[in-house]
Amino acid sequence: MQNLLDLNTVITRFASRVRPVAGDKAALRTQLDPNLGPIVADAKIIDWLLVNLAADAYDVMPSGGELLISTANVDLDESAAAAVNLPAGPYIRMEFASAAGGLDAGATVRNMVQQLRGAVAARATCGSGVLIEVLLPRIVEAQTERKNQTPVVLVVSDDATTRELTCDLLRDAGYEVLEAAHGKDAEAVLSGSEVDLMITDIVMPEQDGLETILAVRAVHPGLKIIAVGDRPGGYQVRTAKLLGANAVMSKPLTRCVLCDAVREQIGAARRQV
Repeated sequence: MQNLLDLNTVITRFASRVRPVAGDKAALRTQLDPNLGPIVADAKIIDWLLVNLAADAYDVMPSGGELLISTANVDLDESAAAAVNLPAGPYIRMEFASAAGGLDAGATVRNMVQQLRGAVAARATCGSGVLIEVLLPRIVEAQTERKNQTPVVLVVSDDATTRELTCDLLRDAGYEVLEAAHGKDAEAVLSGSEVDLMITDIVMPEQDGLETILAVRAVHPGLKIIAVGDRPGGYQVRTAKLLGANAVMSKPLTRCVLCDAVREQIGAARRQV
């Protein structure tokens, strides 16, 4: 399950498990930014990413050596972001540095980082060392300071009747609601508004829900998303989850099912109407 995550905590726990196993010859050291911002990720995926990176590093230094894991906040401008094929914005940088050559980011690592909507690269350091750099989207403080405000829900559907009914149910439950008729419209709304949750139909013209989830996740990694399919299960619903939807539902949406799902993602409305 994806949640706000303190990467430093995950790394510290990982290091405490690895050090006794690695022994004295393969030392593990950490240099963690105490002001590191949070990310949105599944802790299990992050832990598995660390396992793979460490295993690759130790494989290239059979005679022993030191592995340094460091973290830092970075802000990528348009030029720096384009160089790693990411949108400009705030990120955390996690580096694995090894004095031994031959270290690289394998296919498994690259797939996991891509799943986390980040980027990974390997580069040589002074001497024969190698550094693996992982960039992951960082949640800025402004995105976590809205605890006392009414949660905002964006409803995306090309069916005006269904959209109006869903919006009315959510407003009755005390949420602030915005509307969009399709994916491109939703992206425009999100670019100019603070939204806690997006509920999107999967089947839509112009830009369907799957394309919308993929596009939105790249720019708004902390946004909660519920995808709504025409029927339970099936390819579309499974794909929506893989692309980053936090939950999926199927039509028709009853008041009870809808409000329970929204409450599970962003909590109850703090203002009742």
